[in-house]
Amino acid sequence: MKKVYFVINDVAMPGGLARVTLNLYEQFITKYSHKYSVKIISAAISDPTFVAHKNVINLGLPPLHTKNKFQKVFWYVSFLFSLNKFFRYNQADVVIGIATIINLCLLSCQFKKNYKLFVSEHGAYEQKRGFISFVRKILYKRADLVISLTDIDSKKFKQYLPHVVAIPNFTSFYKNNQYSLLNNKKLLCIGRFTKEKGVSELVSFIAPFLKRNLDWQLTLIGEGPLENIVKEKISDFNLENNIFISKPVLEVEKEYLSNSIYILPSKTEGFPMVLLEAKSFGLPIVSFNCPTGPSEIVKDGEDGFLIPMGRNDLFLEKLQLLVNDQSLREKMGAKALINIKEFHPDKIMAKWIKILDE
Repeated sequence: MKKVYFVINDVAMPGGLARVTLNLYEQFITKYSHKYSVKIISAAISDPTFVAHKNVINLGLPPLHTKNKFQKVFWYVSFLFSLNKFFRYNQADVVIGIATIINLCLLSCQFKKNYKLFVSEHGAYEQKRGFISFVRKILYKRADLVISLTDIDSKKFKQYLPHVVAIPNFTSFYKNNQYSLLNNKKLLCIGRFTKEKGVSELVSFIAPFLKRNLDWQLTLIGEGPLENIVKEKISDFNLENNIFISKPVLEVEKEYLSNSIYILPSKTEGFPMVLLEAKSFGLPIVSFNCPTGPSEIVKDGEDGFLIPMGRNDLFLEKLQLLVNDQSLREKMGAKALINIKEFHPDKIMAKWIKILDE
């Protein structure tokens, strides 16, 4: 039986990274426990209400996202020592890093490397620039395998790395039998309040739309460094009755069920889990076609609309089209439920089993 460890920053953090890891873990322990012993190593567990399974190993570090730059350096050093100590006393066959920084930590350590080391990317290739990009090009050559989320990013890695494979995510809602009725006048957007996610810009360009459609509301679920700016813009546009901010939650089913359209204003993405989840609940989507991610999930004109970057006017035009026509929402929502089957766990897990067995 192969011993497999997934290594993540914080398995209890709300967001796609934790959900992807937990989804994979659940698939392994429910369907492949006869072949693999799978455990998650989490540097920190920030949510005290998170019920850790016995196979979730907490290294006991404080949450990283609360630290300043200097504190983060110290955090990474502590993480390296804790990880090194763990693998000194625990055998592994395959270790899989989750996201770039964790991958670089794994690759930079002088562990007694008697296992295969896979690094998995969970953001767009172009998101990492400057020093991080430079170091990644050097250190990723040490990995036994690089796993990207999209074919587009896989081709970029293959320009200088020999062992690369693309494995997309799947959603935990594949067994879902509840779907949005698409009759509530509500829009949904989930994502961190950062420059890359485009939430601040969304508030600015969607303001005229909400002024014309006063009976529609937008819910923003997230947190992040630009949260105060987002709140200020909502106030400046007098949209307190139309735009609502909610903190992230691990269980977001109720949000998808109560909304009628999902919108994604991101400038960059890796493989946005929120789009898979929205489709799982039958929500039509309006998304900017940022370089990677949306185009491999949304079928333009079938289950949503892909908007060229910068075309705010076209974004609002397609959004208005869906707002005005519930039958179109229902048609696209029904198509979303069909198309989401492309990302069924069985199809995605077959790719994971293949690389673990090689």
